Parts: sequence; C-alpha cells; structure tokens
Amino acid sequence: MLMYKKILPILALCSLVVGCQTTDINDNAQFVENNWKVTAERISHAETVYFGDNASELTEGNRTKIRHLFSAASIESPFYARLFVNKLCPPKNDEIIAAQLREIKSYLRCLGVANHRIETIYLSPIAAMKHCNAKAMTSGVGINIDQYRLILPQCPEWDQKRDYYKDPNPDDNNFGCTTARNLAFSVAEPKDFYEGETLDNADGAHNAIIVNDYKMKKDAKAVVLMTSGK
Repeated sequence: MLMYKKILPILALCSLVVGCQTTDINDNAQFVENNWKVTAERISHAETVYFGDNASELTEGNRTKIRHLFSAASIESPFYARLFVNKLCPPKNDEIIAAQLREIKSYLRCLGVANHRIETIYLSPIAAMKHCNAKAMTSGVGINIDQYRLILPQCPEWDQKRDYYKDPNPDDNNFGCTTARNLAFSVAEPKDFYEGETLDNADGAHNAIIVNDYKMKKDAKAVVLMTSGK
C-alpha cells in the first residue's frame, strides 16, 4: 500500500501540470489483410551423367557437363541441385547408387552448392517405367541445377502522410507492401518462396526426451545435433 500511496500523487500531479496522455483501446479496430505477396520462379538447367557398368566415378566428360550447367546461370541467386535416380532400368545395386550419388554430391559441393541445397529424388515406379520405355536415363543420373528469381511486389507511393496513431484504412491499396518486400530480403533460402520444405519422419517422443535432457543440462550437444539436422 505504501508504494501506491507514493505513486498516486505523482500521477495526479502529472495530469494537472503537463497533461498525461492515455491510450484507449479501440474496440472497432479492423484487421487489414495483406494481399501483397512475394513469389518466385524456378530457372533450371538439366543434364544427365552416365556411368559405366558398376562404376561410380565421374569421368571428365561428366564433370564438364556439370560445369556447363553452372556456366548457363544468369542471375545472382544460390544454386540448388536435384538429382533424379532411376532404379528400375537397368536394375542397380543400392551400394552402387549410393556411391554414384556421393561422387556427384561431392563435385557439386566443390562447385559451390551447399549440402542442404542438394535433393535426391527417386523416380516412382510409374515415372521410372516411362523413362525406361523412352530409353532415357537408363544408366545415368539426371541433374537439375536450379536458381530462384524472386518476384517482388511493386509498392505504390503513399498519397499522403499517415497518422500512425490511427488504425490503418482497409482501403489503402499499398498497406503491407513494404512488409512483404522486407520479408523477401530477410529469407535466406529463396526457394522457400517457390515451395515449402517437406517434413521428415521426425520422432516427436525421442526429440522431446532430448529437449528435456537439455533443460536438465544433461546433454546439450545432442540438441545441437538434432536442431542442425546432422
């Protein structure tokens, strides 16, 4: 009570001498939907590298093919890679496929593609059979080098100085545009504006135990490995 007795006279003095301003809650406030969106288009260059029987090492010809995909790039944007594997024709041993993919990924990393931007896609049986019938990719791995060009909203000019203490007018056609543009410059992966990341088969119960151990200061390193995806 002593604290309140000291504060109340100060508030009264403030109101009488300088006039304290209070903020009223506006029950009629309107939420404005931001219709400004950032989109992206994918620019791809594709090639197929072929391996000999039971071979997993890239030939110099295959390395040249891959380098040409990068030289065709025309925009300033991170490189992504999609590797398409056909396991049906001819049938491939899993160990050979794994060795071929390691070889390709290693070379892509040397060319500047970050490991988390390399995606391996195994063709579905239906898609694989179509390629088999067309005699395409029968003994190789398809490589797509992708870049994503961001398409930013073009914000109109403010037609008048706004009063920031008032609620925004839903009729303002430029409201939220700057927020959308700022988001584009804040996102590290431009691909996220083209398509979202797929969820992995995470074990929620197992992760909860690790997080609990971290809170109990039992094993901080395990949480670092879990959250980094390693």
